[in-house]
Amino acid sequence: MFLPPWCRHVPYYLTSFFERRVVTVEKKIRIGIRGLGLLGFRIARAAQLSSDMEVAVGVAVPDKALDELLIRVEFHPQTRQALPRKIYLAVPRHIGRESDFVKQYNAKQRIIHFEGVSQLCLRNECDCIVDTAYPAGKQDAVVQQYATFPGNIIVQDGAFPEGVLIAPPVIPADGMRREPGNLYRMADCILSGVVPLINALHETASKISLSLLTQYNGREPDYLIAERAGAVYVRQDIRERVEQDISTLFPEVEVDVQSVIQIPSLLHYQGTLTMHFASGMSRQDVLDVLAHTPRICLLPTGVSSTYPINLARSMCDSLPSILVFSDSVSVRNTADQCIVRIIFAIYYRTAAVYSNLDAIRMLCNTDGCKTPIDIMRRTDKEAGF
Repeated sequence: MFLPPWCRHVPYYLTSFFERRVVTVEKKIRIGIRGLGLLGFRIARAAQLSSDMEVAVGVAVPDKALDELLIRVEFHPQTRQALPRKIYLAVPRHIGRESDFVKQYNAKQRIIHFEGVSQLCLRNECDCIVDTAYPAGKQDAVVQQYATFPGNIIVQDGAFPEGVLIAPPVIPADGMRREPGNLYRMADCILSGVVPLINALHETASKISLSLLTQYNGREPDYLIAERAGAVYVRQDIRERVEQDISTLFPEVEVDVQSVIQIPSLLHYQGTLTMHFASGMSRQDVLDVLAHTPRICLLPTGVSSTYPINLARSMCDSLPSILVFSDSVSVRNTADQCIVRIIFAIYYRTAAVYSNLDAIRMLCNTDGCKTPIDIMRRTDKEAGF
């Protein structure tokens, strides 16, 4: 052990005191987040609470989302711990000069000291980038640095079809070859909730059927009347995308996404998953597998609504993103197949957030030889699940 000069001549019992207290500190993954809207800020908050991550860099555009962020951290000081260590302003040329906006934002508040994005060097400050704005601003100074960035870049579902799809714990076999580069596309809320369920049981499955009820993700007018709030949207485009992505992740299984229906104002998405198997199993077998799968919570018998879940979340947000209604799990064995049906809910506010943390750990390989399932368990533990 190396000892500084001042303690080389101290008594032996004191040197051994120092030696016994030498600990190995895990090197933290330095994350850069481009886009500090709701998703970006939620990822930053979850990452800052993780023992192996730090949000070293944030990049924001001077817009309404940034103004709302500043208001939130002003009246809710606890949210300040989620702020990146450094925040850079990316100012589109058509709205003004970078230096003017940096001065303006630094003058009107004292919580954050902004710098101009022209001063940012990603390769020096980050190990991994999470881009929640891509492909917007593809010509700006940040995205131009992606070509020479040595780490991984995780964009979100809106970047489709760019990037290699990753939906923890599953990544396509060719994804780890870093081709066509280091750009990965994160699964959306739907896949973040569905893939862990399928992966838990898919090894002997021959067919998967899925139907979904999700929150409306289109743009609403500025005013919301009852007729819009109660409207039902049939989303054939999303149905086809989900079916395509699940088939990419599980190419050996026949996939049939029957429908994706959307309505406004849902806290939880709802799904019905039916899986077909050649060999039989019991209902208890299925429950045991789900109970030991990370990111999944088996709801107690008698719970048939998300109402008590919503109440629980309003008091403490330490519930996993995927909630399986235990009473809904059914198994039907016939002469030639076994059919398993599961009804579940996905909490959209955190589903993609924790999947992003899983993806960061998987791609940065901070846990050495640990499997993606083990990585997800670590994410769950640090989230308090």
